[in-house]
Amino acid sequence: TEAVARPASTTILPLSYNTSAGSLNLEFNWPSDHIGWRLMMNTNNLADPTAWVTMPNSAATNQVWFPLDQTQINVFFRLVFP
Repeated sequence: TEAVARPASTTILPLSYNTSAGSLNLEFNWPSDHIGWRLMMNTNNLADPTAWVTMPNSAATNQVWFPLDQTQINVFFRLVFP
């Protein structure tokens, strides 16, 4: 039986975000040793596990841009592994 393992950091994760004046984007950053983690978003119900959606390509990097939609009142984010 073959197995594949990849080390992952289990330290408390400092997720940060940033936006620039006049920009309609949020930039999320997390430490580079957390590549493989997925940034997820939810605009509905935090208690519903099926409402969370993975941001495209977020597991391949440690930085994601999210375009702001001014019609959405609430948007929630979380970082999960795997």
